[in-house]
Amino acid sequence: DQVPDSVKDLRSQRMLDLAEKMKQEFYEKYKGRKMRVLVELCKKGVYHGTTDNYMDIYFKSDENLTGKFTEIFL
Repeated sequence: DQVPDSVKDLRSQRMLDLAEKMKQEFYEKYKGRKMRVLVELCKKGVYHGTTDNYMDIYFKSDENLTGKFTEIFL
């Protein structure tokens, strides 16, 4: 038997909500810590980088940091 689309949608949304909650809890553990970030790109003055444990970090800076490591307080 096929699972109805409405049930699939509900289950999918529950999983997305749980994933977001778990992500926020994970990030909260690092709040206030200084983390090393590899800066990958800059769009409209906002840099995007990734920590050693794969957290996505967005921040502003006056320096050109693309392609460099920097330390960021979370």
